[in-house]
Amino acid sequence: MICRSHFMTTYSRVAAQGDQFLRMTALCMQTLMKSPSSRKRNYLSTLDKSDQERPISRPVVGTIPLYGKGLQIGQFAESHALFSQEDVQTYGTLICDMNPVHFPCNDKQKNEYFDTQQMQTRHGPIVHGMLLSSIFSSIFGTLVPGAIYRSQSLRFCNSVGVGENVTGRVIVQKLKQVSRNGNGVLCTCETLVVKGKHIMLPNGSRGDEEVLAVSGEAQVWLPRATVKTD
Repeated sequence: MICRSHFMTTYSRVAAQGDQFLRMTALCMQTLMKSPSSRKRNYLSTLDKSDQERPISRPVVGTIPLYGKGLQIGQFAESHALFSQEDVQTYGTLICDMNPVHFPCNDKQKNEYFDTQQMQTRHGPIVHGMLLSSIFSSIFGTLVPGAIYRSQSLRFCNSVGVGENVTGRVIVQKLKQVSRNGNGVLCTCETLVVKGKHIMLPNGSRGDEEVLAVSGEAQVWLPRATVKTD
């Protein structure tokens, strides 16, 4: 049986984190509205007033049109994220995965749990791979409300440490216009999570390059979408 006090403590922690997350999201949206990129579309400015009042998980930018109206192969959408130790703690508690690689530990615990070559010993706690992959669902659900996942393959290439900035990205690969009580598209996308890595450029300055953390392919039903025809 689940202890009532433990449940209420967990619920309160999740609720408090949700309030903080919404405040952070609002700040991100304000920043994007003030400095829109010429290469990326800011979807928040295209939302109807009723849609703007709905809480949005995190800003999504790219070339995939809102509601999927006029999809084309090669279009993309992406969203930036950073998972704190509190995020990882909450997620681990909810799914009952308290693997020590995801949480801080002292030297004694390191010697007990980890080999010296393992990621936790060198870089600290790492984010759950499935938590990173949840960015894809956030992107689809934000752009096309009512989107339904059909399948998702995943390959975990490099770990992501707690507090690292990452970008989730979906790229349209295949489109099939079908009819299910109206318009709709079966969309196959390449799905990626990348993180930045500081490198030294030939001219001596510092730059960034993308390091692949998660790769895969998603097939999603977009009930209100259409395929753009020439």
